[in-house]
Amino acid sequence: MHIAALISYNYNPSFQAKIDTNYFHKKALSWNLGMIARTNPAAVENYFAQMGVWAGFNKGSGYANKFVSYCCLKAAEIFKQLNFILPPKIELEDFRNFNLDSGTTGVCFFRSGGDPRTPIRSVFFNSFAERAKKMLRGKQVEINWENFPLIAADAKDNNWLSSEHYLAPFIHEFAHNLHYHKLYSKYGCPEPNQGYVFNPAVDYLLNKLNEPIAQNNPFVPTSLAIFINDNVGKYAASSLPETFAEIFTQKIVKNLDLFNLKLIRNPFENSSKNNTLDRILEEIWEGLIGDNQGLIR
Repeated sequence: MHIAALISYNYNPSFQAKIDTNYFHKKALSWNLGMIARTNPAAVENYFAQMGVWAGFNKGSGYANKFVSYCCLKAAEIFKQLNFILPPKIELEDFRNFNLDSGTTGVCFFRSGGDPRTPIRSVFFNSFAERAKKMLRGKQVEINWENFPLIAADAKDNNWLSSEHYLAPFIHEFAHNLHYHKLYSKYGCPEPNQGYVFNPAVDYLLNKLNEPIAQNNPFVPTSLAIFINDNVGKYAASSLPETFAEIFTQKIVKNLDLFNLKLIRNPFENSSKNNTLDRILEEIWEGLIGDNQGLIR
């Protein structure tokens, strides 16, 4: 199915307007919110099915189904531009079923734990069925996808996230999927899976990577933890997989056409060993930890 069939119409601006940046961002957001309103979640599910990805966008409100399916579609287009692997399963879900915090936007399962609902590298996004609220700029705001652009902007202002873009949580979770695929392809998988060699010793690597950075992490020097916090965000400084996903997301968003949400250039093409963020990204990508070399020890 052609992408244009998933929404009422398509648009690709043929000019680069030299206007105020904030105005341009607002116009682009307004345009894409209009596209979200016209999105057919069932058609997006069919689109993913044709790529061998099981997708379900029918467990939220009407708006949540449209918002999440549209953003997953756009994240998938970006990954296809880069020839990156997609998650095997993408679903909108009530996160109370996973005992996850009501404010969590998404999750990627790096192991299934024997649960057929959550195959390795599957990605889920919160339906926000709990209707939780948070204080935002002096007001009680319901946490949902309709308010997400405002919530994300506030999170970026408070140095929590690397990007305020509404596509960021979708790129972030897809990045986790890509990272685990890389690690399991290189080192083996911690549980039996037909796509990888079984290697239970990989659990040791995953435990090192997922050790909280703030708690005297032996692999992340304090100076590096401060650098990540200051240059990427507080959430990135929670664990190394989150550092990877947030730097990855930051790079993608900085190279997006804000209207059609496709990459203008490859954000990873000119990575440099002299760039600290590029070095961090590469070391986590390769699982280089515990060797007392590099930025990550």
